[in-house]
Amino acid sequence: MSKPKDRPTVRVKPHSYQPSKAELNESIVIRKRDGSVPSPEELVRTALRPMKVVEDPDA
Repeated sequence: MSKPKDRPTVRVKPHSYQPSKAELNESIVIRKRDGSVPSPEELVRTALRPMKVVEDPDA
């Protein structure tokens, strides 16, 4: 298990945030930093990696 200081920080909207209908209908496209599409293995590895989650009203 990685140490907390080694974990990347993910900023999320507050739990009270209510998205608009337009936001709910938007398509979601996941891209890597270089603009390419990640493989399923890369998505799983990233999603299951330990992270520090911080609520950020500006996210």
